[in-house]
Amino acid sequence: MIIQKIAIAGSSGRMGRTLLEAVTQAPDMQLSAALERTGSPYLNKDAGELIGRAVAPLLRAILLAP
Repeated sequence: MIIQKIAIAGSSGRMGRTLLEAVTQAPDMQLSAALERTGSPYLNKDAGELIGRAVAPLLRAILLAP
């Protein structure tokens, strides 16, 4: 089986949390990055805290060009 590595932008939003749930439950997917806006209170925390379970990738900021 091929494991797809997935990155989710906007992880703390409603859709982001739904995607976190789906990816962590799928046997053929692996969460490789969880991204959030600069200044988010969730930065540098386990992305799994958003869905109630540890999943390892820390939430990282998305750098946007002005």
